[in-house]
Amino acid sequence: MSPTRPNGTQRPDAWRNGAPTDGQQLRLLLARWQQSLELHARYAVLDDEHYQHVQPWPKHERPARWIIDLARERAASLSRIVEQRTAEGDRTFIEALELMGFLANLAGLQGNERFIPLAAIENERRDVLTARTRRPKRIEEKRAEEPTREMPRVASRGPTAPARAATPRNHATTARRASQDEIDARIVEDAIRLLGWGRQWHELGDLIARLAERPAAAEVRRILREHRTGIERKAGITAR
Repeated sequence: MSPTRPNGTQRPDAWRNGAPTDGQQLRLLLARWQQSLELHARYAVLDDEHYQHVQPWPKHERPARWIIDLARERAASLSRIVEQRTAEGDRTFIEALELMGFLANLAGLQGNERFIPLAAIENERRDVLTARTRRPKRIEEKRAEEPTREMPRVASRGPTAPARAATPRNHATTARRASQDEIDARIVEDAIRLLGWGRQWHELGDLIARLAERPAAAEVRRILREHRTGIERKAGITAR
């Protein structure tokens, strides 16, 4: 078997001299992708801390569950097509797919960290999976010692220490506005990314609402309406 790249695609010598193919290499590649996507589906229940350690990942943006499910559907469909064309003896079609995979890996992909990295069962850390329902003791102890955003640690002033003054209303308003600005910016980034992946505008509200730490769909749609012009401009879409 020809050597492969870390993401499972073959190196150029697999197509050297235009050697004919029976589709076996392509089927093996699809099988690796499908196994990887099944592992990603299992890892979807992990929190970010455990996800980062369950495999020796390359640097990437963690894929959302709907992206994983979509990739599983497409991989299954492609596998069925390959089997059908192989049974029909359509060698040209199989060779074209293999060449497309090679060229996409060599010339078409950009290093934007938005991909689903290849997961291998032999690289899986079982201890991370079994520990996902409990946190390591040392992590809990460390977090207990750290001040939190809700309850910052202050020096003790003894039993007669005066109560902390209430936050002025204008400060609270500024904090709420900053928090809303952060939410708006996050949703704008989500929308630009999803449009770049080929999603339609009417799908964005529900898709973004399913992501972690996002508001309800109705609030997402309101934010999208307010920022639609800027989103479409940054996504390269002509205003409608």
